[in-house]
Amino acid sequence: MALWQYTFRIIPSVNLNELEKAIKDNTDGLRAIDDDSLWKKDKRSLSEFAEFGEILPLGKSWSGDVVLYGDLEKNCVELYMDGDSVSSLSFRIDFRSEYENILTKLIEIIKSKDLIILDENLSMIPQSFEAINQAIQSAPQVVKWKHLTEGD
Repeated sequence: MALWQYTFRIIPSVNLNELEKAIKDNTDGLRAIDDDSLWKKDKRSLSEFAEFGEILPLGKSWSGDVVLYGDLEKNCVELYMDGDSVSSLSFRIDFRSEYENILTKLIEIIKSKDLIILDENLSMIPQSFEAINQAIQSAPQVVKWKHLTEGD
């Protein structure tokens, strides 16, 4: 992830208890999510997410197990695959770009698939442009970027 990106994790609909069980502290003391376990219960194929290709072009992935829409250094969607099933899903927004249209369309797809959006703190975030844009605009990397590019 580049400094100019904000990453959202997408998970299947789960209750709060299941989500809390999937989130653990990693060896660095940071929170991490075992979203693979959540996706294994949900079993979704790559074809169910073909709509991402209508928003972002299919890109060149760094791994045979990852399907990439968009560009890793810009706006993108990454689907990690375990055979024919999705095992992890995330999207990154390049906050230097005009991302409003892309974000709006991504939210529509995510809502239609009954999925949950997690912010970088692994907290559930409302599926609205306003809430997600607020998360992006208040992120430390955005504040830092604005400080570096715009000054005080």
